[in-house]
Amino acid sequence: ELDKAESHHQQALDIDRELGYRLGEAQDLGNLGLVFMDKGDLDQALEHFRAALSLFRAVGAQQEIAMMEGAIAEVESQMKGKEIV
Repeated sequence: ELDKAESHHQQALDIDRELGYRLGEAQDLGNLGLVFMDKGDLDQALEHFRAALSLFRAVGAQQEIAMMEGAIAEVESQMKGKEIV
C-alpha cells in the first residue's frame, strides 16, 4: 500500500509542478515525506520535508510551516536514535 501511495503522491506532485501550483507541490512533497517516513527511509523523508518547508515558506503557509518543522524534528530525532543503537 505504501508503494501505491508513493506513486499517487508522485503523480500529484508532477501535475502540481506542471500547473505551477506551489502550495499543492509543497503538500505533495510533505505527503511523500510521510510515506518515506512510514517506509523507514528517513533520509528521503527528511529531503521531502525540507523541500516542502521551503515551498511553504515561499507561499507563506504558516500552519504548514509549523507542521513541516515538527515533521523534520521528528525525523531528525529518529535518525539520532538510530545512531545511538
